[in-house]
Amino acid sequence: MVSEVPLPNDGPAFVDAMHARVDFYAVWQQLLTSTDVRVKQRAAERMLEVRFGKGPPPAEETETRVMWGLRRPTHDPQGREE
Repeated sequence: MVSEVPLPNDGPAFVDAMHARVDFYAVWQQLLTSTDVRVKQRAAERMLEVRFGKGPPPAEETETRVMWGLRRPTHDPQGREE
């Protein structure tokens, strides 16, 4: 089904146009009171993201390097490495 009304050019205008037709408060209430715990969890997470932001980016994983064929140090009885 294609609408005769063109879509707004930007995100906020689209949200405003949708809100003129749909009660977002009722939609969020339905999501937050869903019987599906995954739906409730995601809705609650999204509400917190909207309020507080997404938080810090995940920590970068460091690359583990394995070096084969290296000589092991020999130990001098006096504690010096050779």
